[in-house]
Amino acid sequence: MFGMDRRLRFLLTVALVMGIYWGCSQTTDIVTPVSNTDLTLVPERLPTPPAGMIYELWAVKTSNLSVNLSAGDVVSLGRFSYLANDTFKGFTDANGNPLDNVFTLPDDLFKFKHVVVSVERRDQQTAVPSNIMLTDRVSGLTDIPLRLNFPLSQDLWNSIVRFNMEAV
Repeated sequence: MFGMDRRLRFLLTVALVMGIYWGCSQTTDIVTPVSNTDLTLVPERLPTPPAGMIYELWAVKTSNLSVNLSAGDVVSLGRFSYLANDTFKGFTDANGNPLDNVFTLPDDLFKFKHVVVSVERRDQQTAVPSNIMLTDRVSGLTDIPLRLNFPLSQDLWNSIVRFNMEAV
């Protein structure tokens, strides 16, 4: 009687182990592609744009930002304004309504080379960024946050500043 009990327990244990081994294994070729990427902007010292202007966040596919960009090279993530005063500090849309600081890219961010912020006219819709203000390269490492900085330019470092002084 005890022998049948032991065999039954042994068979149930073997069946359970086999079920767990083959039933819970996942093949390595099932990889879901990234369909959306959420970018969260945390501003530091971002000025309020001048009157009639608005910021626009872009993802850029080309690695060279100094060439003329085409509409196929860029994806707009949205337009926003930033207001920081005594009563309100945050993002707003073109009409002054508060916005969340999360912008959604309808693609995988690692397919792009740069993330940029441009300054655009409020009354014009453009297919490419016109005046790039902040930029950062997409490195491909998920644990390093993007830090949008003023782009370095050879023209900026080699410029000559002239001024006149008058004695009154």
